[in-house]
Amino acid sequence: MTRLGRWIVICFCLMICCSCAFAESVVSLSGPGYDALRYACTLPDGRMIFSGYRGEIGNYQETKARLLCLNPDKTVSWEYWDPADGQAAFNAVILQKDGTLGVFYANSPYQTLKDRKLRFFTTEGEPLEKTVDLYRADSLLTPVGLSCLEMTVIPGDATEYYHHFLDWDGKELFKISSEEMIAAFHPFEAENGLVLAGHEPTWPANAKIMKLDLKGDIIWETVLPTHLEVSPDASLEWSIQTSDGGYLALYHETSWLSDDIAPQRYKALVKFDQNGRLLWMNHESFPAENNPVCHGLSEYKGKYVMELSTCADYFDVRNSRIFCWFDENGHELGRTELQIRREDLDVPEDTERIENVGGMFVMMQDGLWSLRDIWTADNDHMAKMDSCDEILFKVPEL
Repeated sequence: MTRLGRWIVICFCLMICCSCAFAESVVSLSGPGYDALRYACTLPDGRMIFSGYRGEIGNYQETKARLLCLNPDKTVSWEYWDPADGQAAFNAVILQKDGTLGVFYANSPYQTLKDRKLRFFTTEGEPLEKTVDLYRADSLLTPVGLSCLEMTVIPGDATEYYHHFLDWDGKELFKISSEEMIAAFHPFEAENGLVLAGHEPTWPANAKIMKLDLKGDIIWETVLPTHLEVSPDASLEWSIQTSDGGYLALYHETSWLSDDIAPQRYKALVKFDQNGRLLWMNHESFPAENNPVCHGLSEYKGKYVMELSTCADYFDVRNSRIFCWFDENGHELGRTELQIRREDLDVPEDTERIENVGGMFVMMQDGLWSLRDIWTADNDHMAKMDSCDEILFKVPEL
């Protein structure tokens, strides 16, 4: 059987698996080989788009770029597999104003970028002729929103680099230097502008959130005061926009006293209004002695939910996933736990290691779900190559 024939069989089997083996709280989006998928967006009709790739059995360096569309009941609406060989992936998808899907495509065989472009599809998975070439070996590409995307260009011998903001035709709107305004941010679009949340471009730094218009001019900015005494270094992480037009983020501050003493830490869930004014901070839910680590932040049904880890061996699936819930004023409402059971995973009985190395929230019509990367390997995994499955688990609610 040819390679194309094998892929057709795999896709057909996967559709049967997703359509028929639906579980009430666990849904696998995987098939043979190494899977990597991320939730991208939800269409107006409730269907959900996922993007990523699948590696061949025994070799995740040879991958096929993959788009997956699920119906609201989590059965497969359609799939698209790109025919190109290499280490190809669809890295992000944003629903465009004209109703098409704008998709980041890259092919990097053995970690060497060979091809990168914007491609466009109908919402039924049909590729369109339009493409925008964005190949540049010394850059990173990040989705922002309907109006623009970000290309960070990092020359190998430069201390200063630039964030270029482009429209979806590849034309530059504006750029900012890594040494001005803000650093370590993840931009997202909000009401005819871009919100950047991170920290000042200094060390040590104060946490900062700001909004720019689509010409790069500052609309507003807020710098937060620090709390620790010795050289505090602070930043905002996991920033999102909330349904009331404000912004939610995790505030993280560290003070390194010396190389021989463990650092002091200060964390808090923080909320800003739509003009960047700080409304509240919840520090009590993040005791420094536990050093809880955030793995995701979302809003769901008027509440805020954060996935936290408080144990050293978080990746071991035998340890529960912890979800902390807050009301709109930042008061903790309680915590729920998700236990990943071995019987929910399609792994051989003699599998030596099972780990959960990542996850992301996905809001669906029947509740809040978490898409998780389940890694499996045997002791001789260097020969067999690690495997990864993408599985949806329903998040226990309060």
